[in-house]
Parts: sequence; structure tokens; C-alpha cells
Amino acid sequence: MHFRGRVSGTEKDITIRLAENNPTRSKAFIELKNIFSQPVISEALLSAFPFASLTSKAVLKRFFTRYASEIRLRGALDNMGAEIKIMDKQSSDNDLRLTANLRNLFSEKKQARGSLEIKNLLGFFDVSLTNGFLNGTFNFPAGINGDVNLEMQDDGKISGLAKFSDFCLTAAINDTLATDDYLQQNRISGTIRLDGTMQQPHVRAQLSADRFVFNTIGYYRADIVADADKERISVDSLRISLNNVPISEGNFSASLTDRTLSGNFTGSDVDIEKVLTAINPKNNFLNGSASYAVSLGGSYLNPKIASSGSIQNGSLYKTPFDHLDFQFTDALNAKKGLLKAEGHQIVFSNLALVREGDFSLEAQGNLPLKKNDSLDVKLHFKGDALAFLPTWVNFFEGGTSLADIQAELGGTRGQIKIKSSICKIDRGELWMASVAPHVQNIHGTIELKKGTNQVNFINLKASVDDKTVTFNTVRNVTTTTGRKLKPWYFKGINLDFGVLDIKTEKGGVELNIPGLMKKEDSGFLYLSGRKNDEHFYFAGPVKHPLAYGTLRLFNTRITYPFITSPNARRKKSTAVEFLSNMEWDVRLKSGKDVVYHKEIPAYIDNVNTELYMDESSPGLRFTGIISEGTFKPVGKLNSSRGRLEYLDQNFKVDFFSVEFTDWDPYPLISGRAWTTVRDSVGAIPKTIYLKLYAVDSETNIEKHQGSLEDFRFKLESADPQIGEDQEQVLSYMGFTVSNIKEKATSVGGSITERYLIRPLLRPIERVLEQGLGVDMVRINSNIAKNLFFSSFGYNSNEHLFFNPFVSNASYLFLMQSSDITIGKYLSKDLYLTYTGQLVSVYNQDEPELDINHSFGIEYRFLRNVLVEFEFDRELMRYHRLTNEKQYLNDFKIRLRQSFTF
Repeated sequence: MHFRGRVSGTEKDITIRLAENNPTRSKAFIELKNIFSQPVISEALLSAFPFASLTSKAVLKRFFTRYASEIRLRGALDNMGAEIKIMDKQSSDNDLRLTANLRNLFSEKKQARGSLEIKNLLGFFDVSLTNGFLNGTFNFPAGINGDVNLEMQDDGKISGLAKFSDFCLTAAINDTLATDDYLQQNRISGTIRLDGTMQQPHVRAQLSADRFVFNTIGYYRADIVADADKERISVDSLRISLNNVPISEGNFSASLTDRTLSGNFTGSDVDIEKVLTAINPKNNFLNGSASYAVSLGGSYLNPKIASSGSIQNGSLYKTPFDHLDFQFTDALNAKKGLLKAEGHQIVFSNLALVREGDFSLEAQGNLPLKKNDSLDVKLHFKGDALAFLPTWVNFFEGGTSLADIQAELGGTRGQIKIKSSICKIDRGELWMASVAPHVQNIHGTIELKKGTNQVNFINLKASVDDKTVTFNTVRNVTTTTGRKLKPWYFKGINLDFGVLDIKTEKGGVELNIPGLMKKEDSGFLYLSGRKNDEHFYFAGPVKHPLAYGTLRLFNTRITYPFITSPNARRKKSTAVEFLSNMEWDVRLKSGKDVVYHKEIPAYIDNVNTELYMDESSPGLRFTGIISEGTFKPVGKLNSSRGRLEYLDQNFKVDFFSVEFTDWDPYPLISGRAWTTVRDSVGAIPKTIYLKLYAVDSETNIEKHQGSLEDFRFKLESADPQIGEDQEQVLSYMGFTVSNIKEKATSVGGSITERYLIRPLLRPIERVLEQGLGVDMVRINSNIAKNLFFSSFGYNSNEHLFFNPFVSNASYLFLMQSSDITIGKYLSKDLYLTYTGQLVSVYNQDEPELDINHSFGIEYRFLRNVLVEFEFDRELMRYHRLTNEKQYLNDFKIRLRQSFTF
């Protein structure tokens, strides 16, 4: 320590200025007047004095390093004023200020009176020193007062007493003086008594602290009885309660001679969540009623904490349990800091988490609190593992299973690594938000062998409606095309799941593919390899997983592009997002009853399109990634069966074809559907076509190639006398100015059927298909249209239309003109259909119902050539046309060929 400065003065006065060249810039200044007669300190200042350099004690060094001081003196030696400021370099809120008046410094009775101020706490003291005795009193109006007495000679007896009377600690140390805040209702009462001698002092405290709140949790109360002398600090009794319910009781002692510790604490029926939240609001992962015992031993430098207990009827990370039993020790290292994570090493000799009837989890090993310290834990889980999936992933709605899992964990707490694991699952079931509502009979093994990072699925099987999917892990797969498949490798946990080999039973597994299917629809998917010696593979990398193989669809309703939510801000579903990020290398084949449906615009309104894909179609190959714009299909699909609904007419498919090529981004699409229209009873029916086309945006010329979103339908007539103009064709179909009211009603009924009734009928159709063992059931309701006519006031006298609302007839007449169609493949190329239509018949006595029958046979004798036979048995006693039998026997034959042009 080196000070530099100067001393100056006169015969009466002297001035001293000193400064030290150090980071704290310490300085001292004193100016004395009348030094030889009546000395007076005109001004004295000692600022930022480096007290830390005067001590070797680490505790004192840290204190003096953090706190700076400033001492000022002024006045005569027998009546001097002093001011001491202690400033916290880290927070000015902790500054302390002491003022004092020092009198009679050179007489027998010396006195010091003054005040002490820190934050909101203000106190006053009065100290006198006479004939070897020091006596002092202090008083803090907030609720602390007392006295201290010290004998300065002989044995140096000391005595003192500090009384606490409803002292509010938070009000004293807070930055504000709010009086109605519930956080400032705490009170401390009791005494701290000092006795003994200077050589053997003794302190005894009896205090109670009540109504304390920590992180909005309270009220806490603590009662303590403690003694301290030069040899030992002893807490004879410590009781802590929360809202008058005891949570801890125990004792503690620390030897100051041999530096050993001992203590015991117990608690029962403790609300553990409130305790943890009071310590840290983020630690609300655990709740329940806890009972525990904690013992403390060891030395200052290496204390040891042992704890055992149980938590009843709680939850851990939102997982309910009946009881959590624990027994652990914490070997602390004081050199690393008891309040720091690296100072703790928790070793569990037993940890058991149990929910009766569901699961049990046992664990042993060490769990460090520091993220980078090594971890070593062994786990054994038995019970329902799949029940946890809905908690972790909201895609799963429920799960159940019998599982036996053994695992060894290593790495660090910040980066846990699985050293080995074997998971055996049996009788598993999952309920999911989409894809498959219910997956059952999940069983198999998942294994991670010790010393490797390779996870293997071994005959992991799952069933959907008794159809089984099997998963196995394969490695080092090179396809017949020469492509080497990458494994599923998760870098964060350093685990390699290899390539998944997926097998399905013949006939496929019933699933819903979000985006390609409506939520209420599902279809059968059969997975196989691209070649006979391959399987369907699901490979890595994780960012863009690869699907490789052949996918054949059965009994499926699909659409493309993906179905999207009308709410543009709504986030894509997890399944659609996953499908969009996948890399595809899949061949798509059409099996029986694959229906492509889509709303395609036309001249007026949209055409509801339902096309049945031909099994003989070459199929498509999908490659690329949708989200990166590289996704592309190549191949061809044909349709020679289906129906289109437009306005109030049903059109039958003549042919449709879509072909994607390697050299053109847009598909080549062609096709048309037909219906027959009669302009009057008895007239020869005429054919009207719905033809698919696209318009070139630059030339405005119709073409058969373009984006899927750019295609449109237009009406055409097979009769050249009608013309090709859309208004002319619509006029022939009955859409004229004179009958616009009736036609608007008919169209409105058809649209209502499509959007309101069809979604209700589709589940019924699927149940009938499965129950009857047929390939297709199609119900066409006419309820909405009949209700429209009735609501507009049409009746049987004015418009020859039967109206049940103005008669005594059954409401079953609202079903008139509704029909049901049933289709069944008798062989691969022979398809049989039956349609029954409910019609109303009028006679002289009362209205009645009857059924029109239609039978059809479709035979395909070449890949793109087929012949149709159709027989209709129609009851034409409509509109009071009694005995009309124009179409009593109607037999039709059509030869159709599908081709691309």
C-alpha cells in the first residue's frame, strides 16, 4: 500500500492530502485548525480505502471488495460529528449510512449518539464508555430495541438483549413503504440474549417469524431456539409450517472446533408443490403429499445429506402416481460452493414411482445437478408405456399397453445418452387424432445393445381392424436401382434407428392420409417393394425422411392437391407437415374402388367429380419433396367409371385420363362424362357431355394440358342442331328465363344435397359396403330438393308434383326420386351394378310408392376397352300419366374405349 500526497500548513493550521494509485482511487484528506490550542477538524475524509489489502481472510476480502466506504469527520475533538457511508458496488439499494455525535473523547466519560439507516430501516443508538465499562442502547421504531453492556477489564463480562416486537422484515428492506401489501404482513418476535465473557461469549435466540410469503406462496411460520458459543452453534429446535400446517421439524449443530455437522429434520403430509414453487416458481413439476426424513453429517468441507421418504397421490411432469418412494444421499463439496450445482452429487439408492394397476418405475444411480457432470442411472419400467404418448405428443389421443423396459442412461444431465435399452411391448393400443383412429395388438421388441448406438425394431407389429403392419430394422440397404438408403440418425441423442422395413397384409391396412383424404374417409393401403426381392422402406435422414417402395390403394377416396383449411392462418396438421417434408420415391398403383373426388369449376357453379380409377392403369411414380417444390408424379391413371354431379344432373363417366411425363411439369388430362336429356315426354333422348379442358393464359385457346388447379368443365351436345354455345346447351337442359324459378329450386336442392346430406350418408355407405361384402354402395338422396319444392309452395294440382306437406301422405314421400346403387366385382374384369330408385305413383284412390330397377354389367376385355350392358325397369306412372309404358323394357349396350389425345 503506497500513498502519495503533500502536507502543508501554518503555525496554527495543517492540511494533509493523500492518494493511492490503485483501481479504487483511494484518497484521504484532513484539515486541522488550532492544533496547539483547541484542535478542530475543519474537514476530514477517507474515501475508498483498500481495507481488502489489510486482511488475508477470504470472507473479509470478498466483503471489502464488494463494498466501498466513505468516512467524514468534522468538529472539535470533544464534540465531533461523524458520518460513515458503506456502498454496495453491485446495487445502490443496499447502501448503509451511519451518523454519530462523538463527545468527550479525551475525558473519562465518552459518549456517542447517532442513527443508522439502510433502505427503509432507521434506528438510533446511544453508547457511553466510562471507567472500563461500555454501555449502549439501541432502538429501531420498526420493532427492535435493546441494550448491550461490556466490562472492559478483568474477565470482560458481557451482557445484552435484543427484543423483536412485530418487526416487519420486508417493509424494512424493500424499496417502497406500501402498508397494505399482503407481502408485508410478516412479523418477527422474540429475543436474542448475549452473556458470558469476551473470551467465552454465549448467544441464545428464541425467535418466531410468521406470515412470510415466498413467490406468492404463504403464509409461512418458523419458530427457532438456538445457542452459539466459541465451540458450537446449536439449533435446538426448528419448526416450519405453512398456513398453520407443519412441514418440517428438526435440530442442527455445527462444531467450531473439529468442523463437523449433524442434524435431523422430518416432515409429514407436506404439500410438496407449494414448497417447491415457493423456492422457484418454475419448479412446479412435482406435486403430492410428502413425508420425509433428512439427516445431515460430515464436515464443513464435505457435508453429507441423506434423505428418505415418500410422496403420495401426486404427479410428476403431469404424470399421476400413487406413491413416489425415494432414498438418496447428496455428497456436497463446499469448495465448489454449496449453493452451486457443481457442489452437489445426488446418488439414488432407490427411487420407485408407482401407479397401481398402470405402471412402476425403479431407478438407481447418480444424478448431478450440474448440466455438464456425468450421469449414470439404471431404469426398470413395467406397465403401460403407451399411455404417456398423449402427454408428450398431442397427435395421440390415448394409449394402453403392457411393457417391460430396462435402460442404462449415461452422458450428462444436459445431454442424456442411452447406453443400452430393451423394450418389450405387448397388448398395446393407440387412439390417434388422424391416420388410424384405433391401432391395436401392438407387440414386439425395440433394442439398443450396449456399446453401440444402433436401435433395432424386432418384429414390432400393430393391427388396424385385424390387418397387421410389421416393422423391422434393416441396415446397409442398397436398392435394385443402386440407391443406398440412409438410416434414421438422431444427432442430438446419437442414436441410429437404421432403415424401417414395413410390411402389410394382403388387402392392405385401413388408414386415413390427412390432406389426401377427408377426415371422415379412410382407405386400404398395401405396401410392397419396387421389386420382388425388396420391401417397402422408410429411411432417413430425419430432415427429409424417404419413403421407398410401391403403394397400392383399395376402397379409397382421395383428392389432390392436398385438402387445406379455409383458415389460412391455421397451422398445418402434424401429419400434413410431415408428408410435405418427406422425400418420395414411391410407385402408386390403383386397386379396386379407388375414387378420386374433387370440386372442379364449370360455366356455372362447380362440378362434383367422382372418378373410379381403373386397376389396369399403369400407375404413378412420385419423387421429390413437396415443401421444396421438387415433388413430381410420372405415369398415367385412367378412369372409365364414376359419376359427376352438375347443377341438377348426374353424368356418367365415359372416360378420363391423366398422364404425367418427365419432360413436362404439367399433366396431360382428357375425359368426358355424359347424360341423356329429354325436352318433352316421349321425345328421343339426346346426349349431353361434360368435357374437361384448360385454357392457355396467353392465347386463351382450349387445351388438354395445364396445372391441376387450372382445369375446367364445359357442356357439349352430341346433336349439332343444339350447338356448342354454353347458353344453348343450358337452354336445352331446361335453364331458360321462363322456368328459372323451378330450375333454381332444383339446383338449390342438388347443392344442398351435396354439401349437407352427402357427408352424413358417406359413413352409412361404408358400413353397408363392409357389412354386405360389396365393393361400392352409393346413396343419392333427393330429400333436400323435395323440401325445396315444398317450401316454394308447389303442389300436385298445379305442377303435377306430389307434396306431402299438403296431403295426408307419409313423410316417406320426401325420399321420392332417391336411389341406391350397389356394385360388386364378380371377377377382375366383370363388374355388376344394381340401382333402385324410389318413385311416387299416382292412382285414383291414393298416392303410393314404387321402385325403378336398373341392372348393369361391365366387362373389360382389353386394358382400355370395355362393354356395358344396362337394363332398366322403369315405372313411368308419374304426373298422372296413367298406363304410360314407354320405357317398360329398356335395354342398352355401349362399347367404350379410353385413350389420351
